[in-house]
Amino acid sequence: GSRNKIINGAMVIDQRNAGSAVNISAGTTTYSLDRYAFFSGTTSAVATIQQDSSAPANFTNSLKISVNTADASVAADDRARITQRIEGYNFADLNYGSASARTLTLSFWVKSNLTDTFSVVFYNAANNRMMLKTYTTEVANTWEQKTITITGDTTGTWLKTNGNGINIAFNLMAGSSQQGTADSWQAAVGAYGTSSQANLFSSTSNTFYLTGVQLEVGSTATDFEHRSIGEELALCQRYFQFVGNFSAIGQSTTQLVASLNYQTAMRAAPTLSVQGVIQVGSGTADHVQSSAAISSLTTDAFSSICFLANMTPNVVAKDPYIMRVANGNKIELAAEL
Repeated sequence: GSRNKIINGAMVIDQRNAGSAVNISAGTTTYSLDRYAFFSGTTSAVATIQQDSSAPANFTNSLKISVNTADASVAADDRARITQRIEGYNFADLNYGSASARTLTLSFWVKSNLTDTFSVVFYNAANNRMMLKTYTTEVANTWEQKTITITGDTTGTWLKTNGNGINIAFNLMAGSSQQGTADSWQAAVGAYGTSSQANLFSSTSNTFYLTGVQLEVGSTATDFEHRSIGEELALCQRYFQFVGNFSAIGQSTTQLVASLNYQTAMRAAPTLSVQGVIQVGSGTADHVQSSAAISSLTTDAFSSICFLANMTPNVVAKDPYIMRVANGNKIELAAEL
């Protein structure tokens, strides 16, 4: 198997936004580049996150965070972080929660205009077992590789099937109630940074870039494992994918029933949403989705989802149709952790 437990560590997959910037505001959790969720709580800061072409040698992309609205006064509960959640199946071999828990090493490349101390936190799904580590950006606007090694946690509950096995969070802000002690496992809730944690959101001039993220067994960081683009995309599609054209049949005069196959098996039965409107063709007429509602009939994690869509003008029951999503919009399937 792969040495690297991180998916999309080189920031090459961005299915949702294709490099476009996304604004993130307080109290939201938003996925940007595949497998990376940005969370901010209570702070008034607004950030932009996107795929960027700035990268160190041997890489082509990075994740970039820019500050749109600053929050220079950090309140006790203010926090912000970029997180990857690793599925339990991909984490089970590390034996966390037992006496044989294995040592892990995280390596990554980072660049910021700030020369300051940042935190990385490792924590379980229940958010009650945490390990904080710190690193320093030493030269402004310069790519630096950082390496962090942690001992395995011999206690606590760690999920080992298709749930959230472990969280790796790069912390960007931490108020006093969100702080903890570094370098040891804690039965703490919400200890995302130390008292020395930098505040990326202190100024709209601040930026933070991240790439080359690798998490591997052992106490030594090895060269980054570059997977093929096809393999990396397939790994990402287990959690999120788009679907374009597919076939359907008239369920009644006002509804179509459609069955679409996944690009790859998903982590769990996905949620379905439409970006834009569904449009179908029968060879003689076009029909457009008449309401945003999608009724999901059956779904599974492994192969397909079947759903109903309301259409106008009327369709013909039992007639076949080719379904597409108009104007480049798509059907979205999500099974994120």
